[in-house]
Amino acid sequence: MRHGLLPLLAELRPGYEEATVQAAMVRHEQKQEHLKYVTSYVKEQMTDRGLPLEAIQKLPTDFRRLVLRTLLPDHDFTSEDYNRFLTLLRVDMPSGEVYYGNWRIQRTYGYVTCVRCPEKNLLPEALEVGIDLGTYHYGEQTITFSRTTTGIPFSAVQFPLTIRSVLPGDRIRLAVGTKKVSRILVDAKVPRASRAEIPVVVDAAGQVLAVIGHRIAIFGSFELFAESCLMIEW
Repeated sequence: MRHGLLPLLAELRPGYEEATVQAAMVRHEQKQEHLKYVTSYVKEQMTDRGLPLEAIQKLPTDFRRLVLRTLLPDHDFTSEDYNRFLTLLRVDMPSGEVYYGNWRIQRTYGYVTCVRCPEKNLLPEALEVGIDLGTYHYGEQTITFSRTTTGIPFSAVQFPLTIRSVLPGDRIRLAVGTKKVSRILVDAKVPRASRAEIPVVVDAAGQVLAVIGHRIAIFGSFELFAESCLMIEW
């Protein structure tokens, strides 16, 4: 190319070298201005829940690509990376996620978030709770078990209890029937990637007694019981 095509171009279009360099400089300045605008726009639109999907969709397609650059400014992206991001924005589903290195960009219930993935995706080990009860720490949660006059009747519980992560098929007893724990977390709009981090308390028979942060099992009308009960607080 250097010895064959470029001399031919110089003959056909004198001064093309300077024009090409100038065009590249103008294009670079435009891209920097666009990136500066999108960075400011993302900062203005960002909320505690993340960046509203609606705000991103108001941007032209080229500017939507730059949202990815704004979220991960230290990364180099290929055209395929940008296409995956645009696809995440287009898919008509309540949630989705794409990964770039150890970063996860997630779309959940109309918001886009960007979080660093832990180097080791390990959940805390299950904890056993004996009849002495007390306070336990599971991940970032503090859970207290105590004996009171209201709560889950001890006659309905088999010890030891276990604090663990949610498992497929877990169900919790409610006032009428039972409900899947996974459905409770969906209804609470817990992001899919965070649902495995929600602890549950189960007894020795496998009954889910509590979904920490969200729900406690209901075993009849507690007020009618004269016996002592188990209270689970967080």
